[in-house]
Order: sequence, then structure tokens, then C-alpha cells
Amino acid sequence: NKRIEKIDANYDLITARACASVEKLFALTFQMKKPKTRFLFLKGKKVHLEIDQAQKSWHFALKQHRSLVDSEGCILEISGVSRHEQSNKFRS
Repeated sequence: NKRIEKIDANYDLITARACASVEKLFALTFQMKKPKTRFLFLKGKKVHLEIDQAQKSWHFALKQHRSLVDSEGCILEISGVSRHEQSNKFRS
């Protein structure tokens, strides 16, 4: 077991449930992705707000799947994650 910030490997698939916003999840896991990594995030009723916020700093392709266990939930299937150019300029 390690804190997410300490993981130094790359993965084909990254999943999260009830962990953080989409934007924060991208920031936490960006160093772990490969060019073709897919992300599966289980999200609740505020998913549209999270997507809108993430799109301000990140490019990504998104498929949204209806949850079979939660009428307000969904599963985001995300690929092609990259930072906007302006976001790269402000990183230290």
C-alpha cells in the first residue's frame, strides 16, 4: 500500500470511486498514465459540474455510462488525457 502521490508505475487502466473530483483525479494520476490509458470513474449527481471544471485544464475523450446500481450515478470512461498548453506553463 502506498499513497497515490508515491506510486511510480504506469497503468493501462485507472479507476476511482468516491475519491475526488475528475480534475483532482487527473492531477493525482497523470504521472501513472500511458498514452492509451483508460480511466473509469464512478460519479454521482454532480458529474456535469466536475466534467465542466476538468475541461478548463484538461483535454480528454469521454463516454458516460448509466449506473445500474444508482439512479443518480454514472461511470465515466475517459481516454486521451492531456493538459491544456496553458496549464503546462504554470506548473513548477
